[in-house]
Amino acid sequence: MIKKLFKSKVISNMKLQNSFFLSPMCMFSAEKGCLSQFQLDHYLRYAYSNLGAIILESTAVNSQGRITPKDLCIYDSNHIQSLSNFVQEFRKRNTTTKIGVQLSHSGSKGSLKISKNGSRPHEVLPITLGGWETLKLKDYSEKDIIEDFKNAAKNANKAGFDFIEIHMGHGYLFHQLISEKNIELIIQIFKILREQIPKEKPIGIRLSHGYSNNLKEDITTNILIGKRLEKHGCSYITLSNGGISKDKNNILFLKSIQQYLSKITLPLIVVGEMNSFENINKMNEEGISLFAIGRSLLKNPNFIYKIQSEVNLEYSGPKQYSRAFS
Repeated sequence: MIKKLFKSKVISNMKLQNSFFLSPMCMFSAEKGCLSQFQLDHYLRYAYSNLGAIILESTAVNSQGRITPKDLCIYDSNHIQSLSNFVQEFRKRNTTTKIGVQLSHSGSKGSLKISKNGSRPHEVLPITLGGWETLKLKDYSEKDIIEDFKNAAKNANKAGFDFIEIHMGHGYLFHQLISEKNIELIIQIFKILREQIPKEKPIGIRLSHGYSNNLKEDITTNILIGKRLEKHGCSYITLSNGGISKDKNNILFLKSIQQYLSKITLPLIVVGEMNSFENINKMNEEGISLFAIGRSLLKNPNFIYKIQSEVNLEYSGPKQYSRAFS
């Protein structure tokens, strides 16, 4: 059954060569919001990884919405040019894999120090050392948030991305709105974003699974958001089993999948611990046919070829790599 994952898939009008996405992973390496040489090299290597799509890391819609001072951004002309240059460079190497970008605002979870060892930032960066006032739900401007996401969607389209993902998980702004039950603002922003880019370009959302002490309520809320946004042109949902704490329960995650599949008709992408043939196969047996892979591809950009080899599928990558999989 897992061999079917290597056949083409369609999300809205976007055709994918297979079921595998590079999951957005923050590199915290941008230079004034633009892709650094490291980031450019990092993403371009996935042009040879046999992926259905890649999604660039969490990309801030304004300066206040950054997680750290080294976040990728998409709110001024330099950012747009940097992102456009990347898309063009990727296309020189690969015209099949689709390219997406994840739009995000950190909310109150921003202005953090870059960790020295590359781990997830958690320490607040004081204003005296280059930090900034983060956005608090009690004093935010709906008008400003709407305008910033609207412009970000326009900029993503200008840069040439094939699709957009809106980050609504991992404790950032949209997730904070979800926690506050402010679903209507989320719907309003999504509708405006959908109007900014061509209908043939998909817009998806990322939600967190099991983010509070009430898993049943979390699932109910996620399903409600998915069903509401589907009516307004949402193309897919990525369901994340990480990004908030280290306490991941893949058994509960697996058991919850059927609840989503039975109530949402949108394509569902899962991410979190998809690090082996066994884990992917278990999810596939539950009915999942789209997978976003993070650390396994960070560790091994040829991870998809490894899976192909394990299910005895013919190698389909660059001939220069073929001897490693024969």
